[in-house]
Amino acid sequence: MKPQSHKSAGPLTSFPRSTRSYETSAVDQQEQTAKASTYRARLQTESGERKPGSPIVVQLSLASVLVGSTGAFQVFAQTGGGATLVYAPLAVACWLIIIQLLSPVHFPKERWAELLPLLILCLAPTLSVLWSSYQQKTVNDAITLVVFGLLGITISKYLNFETRLRTAALVIGGLLVISVLVVALFPTYGIDNDTRSIAWRGIFLNKNSLGRVAAIELLLAAYLFVKGSGFLRIVWLLSILLSVAVILNSDSQTALVAALAGLAVAFILERRRSRRNLASRFATILVASYLVLSNLIPLAGPIVAGYLSRDTTLTGRTFLWSFANQFADQKPIFGWGFGAVWQTPGGVGDAISQQLTFVPGSAHNGLIDLRLQLGLFGICLFASGLWMLIYRTLKSTNATTQYPWKIGYVVLLLTMDLAESTFFFGLTWFLAWVFLSDYRSKHGEFH
Repeated sequence: MKPQSHKSAGPLTSFPRSTRSYETSAVDQQEQTAKASTYRARLQTESGERKPGSPIVVQLSLASVLVGSTGAFQVFAQTGGGATLVYAPLAVACWLIIIQLLSPVHFPKERWAELLPLLILCLAPTLSVLWSSYQQKTVNDAITLVVFGLLGITISKYLNFETRLRTAALVIGGLLVISVLVVALFPTYGIDNDTRSIAWRGIFLNKNSLGRVAAIELLLAAYLFVKGSGFLRIVWLLSILLSVAVILNSDSQTALVAALAGLAVAFILERRRSRRNLASRFATILVASYLVLSNLIPLAGPIVAGYLSRDTTLTGRTFLWSFANQFADQKPIFGWGFGAVWQTPGGVGDAISQQLTFVPGSAHNGLIDLRLQLGLFGICLFASGLWMLIYRTLKSTNATTQYPWKIGYVVLLLTMDLAESTFFFGLTWFLAWVFLSDYRSKHGEFH
């Protein structure tokens, strides 16, 4: 008789296989438990149980800085407690961000290198205190520049791209609604009457400030409308219509051109679905175009205006550019100091204003202002820092759908700077870091 050991071999040989299946199931169960624990911890963080990392606090900070950096309510700052409306939001935001920075969620050491674009862009303005003709204002403006940049980066570390845009769009849209109400109810404050035009200014100091804010809102609302769904699309459509109405009634040609340029670039790239491997090319094209157009506009602008039967002085800008360049030639390497030219009693700005029929708040050309305040030294650092900011932004953007709109904002920002010197302006500078930064904490991205 043959041995029957082979009959029992089946169960014996299958036993290890069954054991392995039980072990695999146990491992899967452990992984699922770990994922569930991580998800619960994230929900606790997002619900505000871990206060230092609460996104609600960060969104409040973003809203506070937006209100302060836009220059909103400055028209009322001369009366009663109006100044509180200007400075209180910034103070609140600074304290909230300090709370965030004291939390366990901090910048990993390996990511400090990602602050390099901010350091390069702020280097010349900060160092210019050494040769500034008005050192106190240079110190104040340089500190503001650094603080706004750090605030924007810190906020972007806690909130995803859509949340940042949605929060900004709601806040800026609210400011536009208030501006329209002020125009209707308090026209003495809400309408800008100067020697050149009569237009809306709302709760802002002048019509160009209102137009600038409306142009940014138009770009944000357009993105949210295109990417949104359901009832919210109606909200963003109304915001688009409101922004267009405000831009037209503010009579700000720069805001209109900048908004159209930013939207056109965003929609064109949206169709092409550009990838991150073009980051270097886009950065080079944008910086080079800005430098070329900044030099070309003072030369070709009057000629084009003549063909269009418009004011060949570009509402007095050609005279302003001529006098600004004369003073820039006196200090071509380092300039007069960051913030030391305009709105400084007895300074260079006053000397330029005496030659004009209006009082300018800037050179109305970003490159001329850079040359006037920071010289060739500042222009070189600015171009390098801007290129690095755009390159790192596009290289680190994971979502293809965000790529075109980030480039669109850069185009809008640089287009406005061509005629109004707004790159280092509070709102546009702050939003550049809020939208273009993509730094995530080691605990993940909050929503």
